[in-house]
Amino acid sequence: MNKFIWNNEYSVGIKIIDDQHKRFFEIANEIYDLLQNKPVSKDAVMLAINNLGSYALYHLFTEEKYFKDFEYAGQEDHVKKHDFFRGKVAGYLEKLKSLKDNYEAIADEMGNFSENWLVSHILETDKKYVECFKAHGLS
Repeated sequence: MNKFIWNNEYSVGIKIIDDQHKRFFEIANEIYDLLQNKPVSKDAVMLAINNLGSYALYHLFTEEKYFKDFEYAGQEDHVKKHDFFRGKVAGYLEKLKSLKDNYEAIADEMGNFSENWLVSHILETDKKYVECFKAHGLS
């Protein structure tokens, strides 16, 4: 897993969404930082994954609220992608609960998945709603 580095390519040009995406990056980087300190405890990994999952729920809810408010035409497909992410996070938590060791591997896998999903999601999916959101006054 590598640290997330925010750059303007990831900006959707809407402050509230960009700020939330940046916070998402920070939380994922906390997982990266956690993995640099050995040994990694199960409690620390659980907390890190819970933090990422909780923030994801908050952020995804924010987008989905705007989808409904603005009657965004692409919301059904977009929400399916959000549901996929939520399911993966829940799966990582379940997997972690059953492990007796090797927590680092789960944290690393979750971090890599989150990094790849978030970057791709912003660049390929989130950019699609920008015109709609801006037409409704978000900037």
